[in-house]
Amino acid sequence: MTARPTARSKSCGNSAGRSASNRARNLLLKAARGEWIQYLDADDYLRMEKVERQFAEAGAPEQADVIYSPILLEKWKEGHPLPLAPEPIDSGSDIYTQLLRWQLPQTSGALWRKKALEAIGGWDEDPTQLCDEHDCYFRALKAGCRFVFAPTPNAVYRIWSEETRSHSNQRPVIFSRTALCEALRDWLQGRGAWTAGHDAVLGQSFLEMARKLASENLAFAARYHAARKGDIRLSGPSAPQTYQFVYRALGFRAAELVARALR
Repeated sequence: MTARPTARSKSCGNSAGRSASNRARNLLLKAARGEWIQYLDADDYLRMEKVERQFAEAGAPEQADVIYSPILLEKWKEGHPLPLAPEPIDSGSDIYTQLLRWQLPQTSGALWRKKALEAIGGWDEDPTQLCDEHDCYFRALKAGCRFVFAPTPNAVYRIWSEETRSHSNQRPVIFSRTALCEALRDWLQGRGAWTAGHDAVLGQSFLEMARKLASENLAFAARYHAARKGDIRLSGPSAPQTYQFVYRALGFRAAELVARALR
């Protein structure tokens, strides 16, 4: 069954829209009679072979609760679509690292076993929960759901404009993402499963989010950075060599100002 919410809902979007979409998703979950559910947001689309290919690549779908794949981004500019661009998932990393890196796919990239989604309580309808796909993934991991990766991207996620609320005001989204990543760390630490590799990825993610905040408000970003300074890792795409040099010599604010001047 394809569940198709009537409200447009993008990953980590505005609270009112997300809450309405999640109510629709839960109504569809309740009404569904099939074993598996494919969700599809109103302005996105699937290639015809998407579901069949995921089942084939899963190998043994009866041993999976979630089958997930990369998605394809379809960005629009001046009324025309740009070439499709895949959003990669590092299949060499464990599922927790993929979640910390925010690589797990937008709604349409996953197939959910109906019973598994019901067991974790479905979609969170709390309007303060802005990153609902990732919240679902996290609750599924805590519940012991079995995730199986299928490598071919066949779900297309449309981005009509960079001026949407989630793109133009990143602060609420970043705090929702930060809270979820910290909750994942706490849970894994409690199970003795948190590793040095997870710690490094989380530190890279904190730096990435601090830098995104700095593009909107440097003073606010500096406070975010200061609160997590002990966890920050100067590595990954958000920390090129010039940035690292200025950061180590003069600190976060100066590194951001230099980066801004060099753009």
